[in-house]
Amino acid sequence: MEDYDYESDEEEVESPIEQGGLSSTEEGFMKGYLDEDKVKECSECGAALRNGGIAKEIEGEELHFCSRSCTEDYKESL
Repeated sequence: MEDYDYESDEEEVESPIEQGGLSSTEEGFMKGYLDEDKVKECSECGAALRNGGIAKEIEGEELHFCSRSCTEDYKESL
């Protein structure tokens, strides 16, 4: 049986932004999509916090919530 080296066959693929084949609208969308991992999430329900939300320090850790309701629910669950 032959040993096959999968890593040597992998090609480095450029993103559509790097290829330069996008319109300005598409480029803006893709930049937002690629930056999505920088969006904070509510520590209780996981909703995206695009406008900062509510920041609370709980047990020495800064957590972010989408609403007061989620903040209270989180505190109650401790």
